[in-house]
Amino acid sequence: MEEININNTNNKETITFLESVFATSIDGILITDANQNIMKVNTAFANILKHKKSDLIETNLFIWLEQFANNAPEQWNNLEKRVLREKEVQGFEFQSEIDGKFNYFSVNASLIDELRISERGIILSIWRDITKSKDYEIYLNVVSEKLRESEKELRETEKELRESEKELWAMNLNMRVVEEKIRASEKKYHNLFENSPFLIILLDMKGIIVDCNINAEITLGYEREELLGEFSANKFFSKEYIPIVRESFQKTLKGINLEPQEIQIIKKGGTMKWVIINHSLIIINNESYIQYIAQDISTIKETRQQLILSEYELRERVKDLSCLYGISQITERPNIILEEIIYHVLDIIPLAWQFPEVTCARILYDEKEYETANFQFSDWIISAKTNINGKSLRIEVYYLENKHFLQEEKDLLKDIVYRLKIIIVQKQAEQQILKSEEKYREAYNNANFYKDLFTHDINNILNAVRLSSDLLREFHDDPKRQEEMREIIENQVKRGEELVSNVRILSQIEETEISLKSIKVNDVIADAINFLRDSFTNKKIDVKIEAPDKELHVMANDLLLDVFENILTNAAKYNDNSIIIIIIKLSEVKEQDKGYLKIEFNDNGRGVFDEDKEAIFRKGFKKDKRVRGLGIGLSLVKNLVDSYKGKIWVENRIPEDFSKGSNFIILIPEAN
Repeated sequence: MEEININNTNNKETITFLESVFATSIDGILITDANQNIMKVNTAFANILKHKKSDLIETNLFIWLEQFANNAPEQWNNLEKRVLREKEVQGFEFQSEIDGKFNYFSVNASLIDELRISERGIILSIWRDITKSKDYEIYLNVVSEKLRESEKELRETEKELRESEKELWAMNLNMRVVEEKIRASEKKYHNLFENSPFLIILLDMKGIIVDCNINAEITLGYEREELLGEFSANKFFSKEYIPIVRESFQKTLKGINLEPQEIQIIKKGGTMKWVIINHSLIIINNESYIQYIAQDISTIKETRQQLILSEYELRERVKDLSCLYGISQITERPNIILEEIIYHVLDIIPLAWQFPEVTCARILYDEKEYETANFQFSDWIISAKTNINGKSLRIEVYYLENKHFLQEEKDLLKDIVYRLKIIIVQKQAEQQILKSEEKYREAYNNANFYKDLFTHDINNILNAVRLSSDLLREFHDDPKRQEEMREIIENQVKRGEELVSNVRILSQIEETEISLKSIKVNDVIADAINFLRDSFTNKKIDVKIEAPDKELHVMANDLLLDVFENILTNAAKYNDNSIIIIIIKLSEVKEQDKGYLKIEFNDNGRGVFDEDKEAIFRKGFKKDKRVRGLGIGLSLVKNLVDSYKGKIWVENRIPEDFSKGSNFIILIPEAN
């Protein structure tokens, strides 16, 4: 297994990979949107149009195509239609005429939206200058035309020779005149033969080389004397072409016209050359000969092969660019979560490899695995990894068949890992920002709640104290009523102290992480009952406890006493009966294999309307709007129970009649 670790990779080089390909490519690279506006070009494309890149960016392509060639806009429209229909077009040709010079370009174009990019209609096109190849093609056409003209002249010469022979036999012309014409024809043929730019060899009907021109000597590397004589296919042709040569010889003997053939010949010393051979049967002096005319096309062949290889490499690099561009576009989608980003990256990866149909991948991050739909392990794997805040990020790419990974694919995988790392870090930063915003928003809301709560309740307390003070002076001669007013003032001061304490406790719960410990519930309930009796000395209260005969412990803190005191105080405060009955039940229960202590406070008070059973635990809710209460009792209880990772809710003591009293139920995790 190959392991590629990019922890120490030059990040700068990786980040600028896309720009480097644009900058260093010898071919022009152009990206246009659906309205033919130029989104990005490289220097090579700007040089094709003979303008600066800055002149081209964010302009309409047709402005420059009209300067490129008169029919260039129409050609582009045709190319664009094909790309939209076929998704990918290769070898589309453009011709330009600048300063009287013709240039030719081969354009490969494809839609980028195949990689699930949000914006549709974006076309990536690669412009390769094929002017030299065109020149070779034109040169080949010219040479072929000259060859045809030479053959035509040879046939005309043959015709003249035959006419001369006819004249000699039919008309019995003057022998000297006839001979002169023959010599003239032979001289003309000889000049064409010797001065031809092509290799020419004459064989008699027995396969003996009887003549060859200078170009044959140069092309084959033999002296004339070495060439003349018996024709040996093994000497001049590689083994795989010998049957073809012999078959062609036999067909030519029968007068069958053959198409030109591309074959390899062997030069003296063993060097191989590619040639195009034309076979023909000719008549010279009433003798039949087979004439071989061949053109050396080795340079053209090599150029074609290099062009094919370059086009392949270019297509692979376009796939690399499209992959990285697609990954960069994923993060622009609104509200996309990290898991979606990882699966989108997995979808893109196979498309950038040589053999996407047998490519699969998986990503391992934060102890989770993400796989392509066709994922399976194999022996042909490359991988790359990095670390993000101590967590390993690793990408593995597999070929499901025995295929070779290119070095460029290994480098691309490192780039993908690094870019995904940047995306994950950015997403984590965004989440931290959102959490901070939520925290400060909550703090702001809490501040307003405490302000409104304190202002409202402290005003009520002060009003009650002021009214009682006035009455105290008014009842100066009534000691009993004065004692009642003093008691009211003392109770209101006590209420003020409770208000300040409750606000402090609630703030402590919401702003800090309170540590939990094992608390013995039996003792806390006993203290809460004592507080209840001291607070309501003027009422008759009957409290019963139903609990297992053992010590019960929960994970909480010292504020658990406030929870029980609030619930018991409400049971007494909102109760119009002459005897207040409260039954406290304790039992052990399990939820989702976790142990809880269930604590129930069953009272015979006024009860809670069904529509208020959830609202009473929210901040600011008043159980009875006619009663001036502190307003945060059950809100405080709910926050405390939540901090213990527990639950609290209220039910009717009598299921179908809320007015018969309430049953407040609390679940708190048991201590081990």
